[in-house]
Amino acid sequence: QPKLSSSNPPNNNKVPSHNRSNYKSTIMISVFVLTLVSLVFGDAPPAETRIPIYRYWASSVGDHFYTRYFGELGEGNGVYTYEGIGFYLGESGCENSEPLYRYYKGTPTFDHFYTTSSDEIGITSTSEGVGNYGYSYEGILGYCYTEEFKRDDMVPLYRYWKASIGDHFYTTSLAEIGAGLSEGDYGNYNYRYEGVQCYVFASASATLEKEMKDNPINEEKRAKDMELFQGEHVNMPFSPIDNNASLQWNYLIIGGLVVVITAFMIMMVWYKNKNKKEAGYQMLV
Repeated sequence: QPKLSSSNPPNNNKVPSHNRSNYKSTIMISVFVLTLVSLVFGDAPPAETRIPIYRYWASSVGDHFYTRYFGELGEGNGVYTYEGIGFYLGESGCENSEPLYRYYKGTPTFDHFYTTSSDEIGITSTSEGVGNYGYSYEGILGYCYTEEFKRDDMVPLYRYWKASIGDHFYTTSLAEIGAGLSEGDYGNYNYRYEGVQCYVFASASATLEKEMKDNPINEEKRAKDMELFQGEHVNMPFSPIDNNASLQWNYLIIGGLVVVITAFMIMMVWYKNKNKKEAGYQMLV
């Protein structure tokens, strides 16, 4: 083995180059992992995902129906006609958002009812039975905002009621029922204006006039359908969303990615240092 020159004594305080490389790699990995952990578990609010709310109309029973699940009715069935996307809601609750509850009543008239105020019906669980006015709870349609927290990309969701057929109607287009109405006023097709339900993300076309012309209410057929479907759902069962479970799955997936990437980087650093040490040994031999 080569001898050390007396004119160049060893510096025992000097950190070997391969150790300095290890320190740098360790710091880089630590910063990377901490950054990912802060993104996953930090206090920053989750990104808001918008979901389309599909709109249907059943002229035979006089009911407007809105759902976040296209699979409930798809392109429609023998009773409900698909009319497209009515508007967009937040998929899960974000800061300052509030749930838009979904209710259903099958007797004496069919009606799907949506409200941000649980006090109107008085129940927020499928196990609570029937609430006020004979409505049953069916879950959360999505999340919207009050006027206080609305943003520039939001529009009001107007709410209407037609007593003669027992139908609640929701739209982001004032032109469908008529502009300039005060609460309690009657507009087009004898729908009474009940105010702004909440603020949603815009995407709706004026289809009420078209449906009344192309698919008007057939009172005779409506009476037969009401008798046929009395007290029964005409749409597929609705399953309330478990938003907490969805978030837990997101955390598990992202956490798994953090572990995999971290392990990969550690292996790369170990392999690189191993090669350096082998090369150093060969030079000393």
